[in-house]
Amino acid sequence: MKRFALVFLVAAAAAAPQFKDFNQDFNSQQFISSGQPKVRILSQRFEQDQNGNYEYGYEQDNGQRVEEVGRVQPGSQPETGSISQQGSYEFVGDDGNTYKVSYVADENGFQPQGAHLPQPPAQIPEYEQLRRDYPQLFWAENGGAGIILNNQQQFNQQQFNQQQFDQQQFNQQQFDQQQFDQQQFDQQQFDQQQFDQQQFNQQQFDQQQFDQQQFDQPRFV
Repeated sequence: MKRFALVFLVAAAAAAPQFKDFNQDFNSQQFISSGQPKVRILSQRFEQDQNGNYEYGYEQDNGQRVEEVGRVQPGSQPETGSISQQGSYEFVGDDGNTYKVSYVADENGFQPQGAHLPQPPAQIPEYEQLRRDYPQLFWAENGGAGIILNNQQQFNQQQFNQQQFDQQQFNQQQFDQQQFDQQQFDQQQFDQQQFDQQQFNQQQFDQQQFDQQQFDQPRFV
């Protein structure tokens, strides 16, 4: 039984995958072969810290070069956040020319730049005039955060503040008017009660006077 356990452990150890340190000394003479002309890696590197920030790059003898830097942006809650990447790559095209692309990749998406990449058409004058006259139509060009022009943003904020102030003034006036109307109503009610009491007292007095006169009348037997 002990011999069987020993044989099993030896077999398991032999079958286990053998991991290599990524940062081990690199043999610059090694080749990559995939049916295409052999490509020799001239250099490569990869560094990463405990926060997830990293830098890596490599260069091959076929003119291909890649570099990238990644930076972690922590979020407001645990295990949230984003990563921004910035780098470049270059290669030799079929026409023998070397092409290079620089890029930024973050919450705004992948943003490449390169001399060989298509460029957007120039703005037509009418479109630019429309942008100046009606900046509120182009809020999406500023990431949806608001109106493009600072002056327009300030104007819109002032308009909003004025509307808020006017609404508060109107509400206060409405409240004051209601308070005044209630006081007027209460005063009228009070005056009416006073008047009714006076009328009642006058009637009582008149009745007493009448009764007294009746009593004072001589009586004949």
